[in-house]
Amino acid sequence: MAISESIKGIRMTQKGVEMVEKNRYSFKVAKTMTKPILKELIETTWDVQVEHITIANQPRRTYRTGMQKGKKASVKNAIVRLKNDETFSLFASLQDT
Repeated sequence: MAISESIKGIRMTQKGVEMVEKNRYSFKVAKTMTKPILKELIETTWDVQVEHITIANQPRRTYRTGMQKGKKASVKNAIVRLKNDETFSLFASLQDT
């Protein structure tokens, strides 16, 4: 599976920025991703050592706009903790702040 298909994006929330200081990084991932596959993909792509991965599935949410009802798609999130001296180049600017 290509990295563009498996990692949908970076979750940049206030909590996510605070986690970067603790060497934890948050991603939106594909529904088919598992911990071993995600670990191998991250280690080979960015040349870092992954210490731990936590995956959480957020269920579908309903919303209402006026008289119309709808549902948002469910999301699978992954929090990746790297070993002590490792860092992602994507998040380098956040760690300086």
